[in-house]
Amino acid sequence: MSSLTAARVKSECRTGRHPDGDGLNLVIWPSGSNSWVSRVQKDDGRSDFGPGGTGKVSLAKTMA
Repeated sequence: MSSLTAARVKSECRTGRHPDGDGLNLVIWPSGSNSWVSRVQKDDGRSDFGPGGTGKVSLAKTMA
């Protein structure tokens, strides 16, 4: 899977989890809000954490 681009997100991405590579995912919620998350696994449990919503951390900043 290739990295996300602004054009690809705008034209193709719908509600759900969209991988950007190296464990980073763009999550588009049914409400229309978006956020960046990374899923980590430890001791048989999984947790999502992230730098914030796409309004605060742009696609361009995730690529830097």
